[in-house]
Amino acid sequence: MSRYNEGIKEHQNKRRQETLDKLQTALDTIESIEGATAIITAHKILKYTDLSRPTLYKEHVLKIWNPELWEERYAKKSRAEKKLEVKYSKEINDLMKQIEDLNKQLLKAHRMNEKLKNDLEKEKKRREVKEMELEEAILKHKRLLAECQTLQTLLDAKS
Repeated sequence: MSRYNEGIKEHQNKRRQETLDKLQTALDTIESIEGATAIITAHKILKYTDLSRPTLYKEHVLKIWNPELWEERYAKKSRAEKKLEVKYSKEINDLMKQIEDLNKQLLKAHRMNEKLKNDLEKEKKRREVKEMELEEAILKHKRLLAECQTLQTLLDAKS
């Protein structure tokens, strides 16, 4: 008896997989024809497969091509959860938008920070160059000062 049940289960699983393969092929076809943003409908799927309409609405098939309807029909939500979801869905959407905006601002701040770091590095290099030029100028002026003092000493000695 158990062997008989296993054989039936294997056959059912094989047919289920065939159905899912046909469905996936139809979805790929619709997507390739209409683009990635195509609206998937039962009518379109029936057009590209030999599946029946009742088959499309079985739980394992519906979950693939229409997750929203699957969730509405099969997801176990209490009435309280549904009421809370409806009540707070606008607030959740607003918060999600805020999160998205904050992520954009954060990304912008990171970019600005990187730009400022690069600018800082450039300024450090410029400062180092200017310091070297200043040291050279100071050394040159010290030499000129020493030369002037030497000349002043010679002038003082001659006068």
